[in-house]
Amino acid sequence: MNTAISAAVQFETYPLLDFSFPGLEGLSQDAMQTHLELYAGYVKEANAICAALADGASFSGVIEAVHARESLSRRLAFELSGVRLHELFFEQINPGSAAKTPDRDADFMNCLARSFSGYNNWIEDIKQLGKTRGPGWVATYQDEDTGRLNNLWIDLHHLAVPAGQQLVFALDLWEHAYWDDYGAKGRPQYIADVLRQTDWAVVDQRMTPATA
Repeated sequence: MNTAISAAVQFETYPLLDFSFPGLEGLSQDAMQTHLELYAGYVKEANAICAALADGASFSGVIEAVHARESLSRRLAFELSGVRLHELFFEQINPGSAAKTPDRDADFMNCLARSFSGYNNWIEDIKQLGKTRGPGWVATYQDEDTGRLNNLWIDLHHLAVPAGQQLVFALDLWEHAYWDDYGAKGRPQYIADVLRQTDWAVVDQRMTPATA
């Protein structure tokens, strides 16, 4: 039985979003430009994989084609996660609108009180998790059922991401995010600078009100 997808399948390309960081402190504009170029690479690769998947005429029941389809699916998970995580990360960096702490009445702040006994404990947990060896991400997720916030380490871009969770805060800890400006041992200062220049209103907008 031929299980090939119709070659006429169309797909919408993932757009390359525009980000700028005026007034950013600690992280240099050169380093951020390099970071944006890496993000553009994820968008390009994701679109290339989607184009290959849309050409379903090349896939059939033969084992080689099945393996090729599986490989593209795994690559797409990596590239798309790279696209989305970077967009979330860039979106929340806004030194011009950053406040020292989230609004005390915000859903995010209220949920932090429930999940971490307060903002300061959440910050300390982010910093502790940020000491994890190897490249990856620290992310705060909101459980869609319970509303609880959880800090998690994501290997690469997509491994160990739990189901039923909404990402509300993302922190890039791949070497390219901080190495040029802070050096091999500069993670702690980099984390502190990102947190200091985070737009908490953006983070709060990602919360699910029904469970917050």
